[in-house]
Amino acid sequence: MATRHFIELAGSLVKRHSRMVLGREYNSSEKCNHRCMNALGHECTCSCLARNHGRGGWMSGWRITAETTSVADGREWSWTVLEQIPSDSRR
Repeated sequence: MATRHFIELAGSLVKRHSRMVLGREYNSSEKCNHRCMNALGHECTCSCLARNHGRGGWMSGWRITAETTSVADGREWSWTVLEQIPSDSRR
């Protein structure tokens, strides 16, 4: 899938199913910095696991319920279980 459609698709899936597992490749040696925290897009591969990316705005409406990391073929992956935050809880 094209990277530019990733968050839109993930958002649609979590809205439809209320819960999903999201896998993202990251680089543990790439340190989070002000460019990551002030980013407008959602593409992030740094060690913050996208928590700080764009001040975390890409996760609006989602809640992390579990997470782990793994390595496959020398590539680091973050696995996160996301749930949709019910509308009445967002206040």
